Amino acid sequence: MNKRDGLIVLHILDTIEEIEGYIKQADCNTLENFKNNSMLKRAVTMCMISISEIVGNFSDEFQKDYSEINIKQFKQLRNIAAHNYGL
Repeated sequence: MNKRDGLIVLHILDTIEEIEGYIKQADCNTLENFKNNSMLKRAVTMCMISISEIVGNFSDEFQKDYSEINIKQFKQLRNIAAHNYGL
């Protein structure tokens, strides 16, 4: 893994920790609580968009070495979150 790919992985892990922090801060322990908390949903959605965007920056080598990671699915998630949020 090259340095840039490593930085991308670290950014993704940081963003996941950010999501966990938002969930903990909101004392959200059920899906129903999550669905009813619009601020939490927006925060988590923005984090997911951020992850989905940066995943596309992995090198071709990284994508080949970790082919089980479906980059297209992340891009699809980003499009759903960015364009269909709230529907």
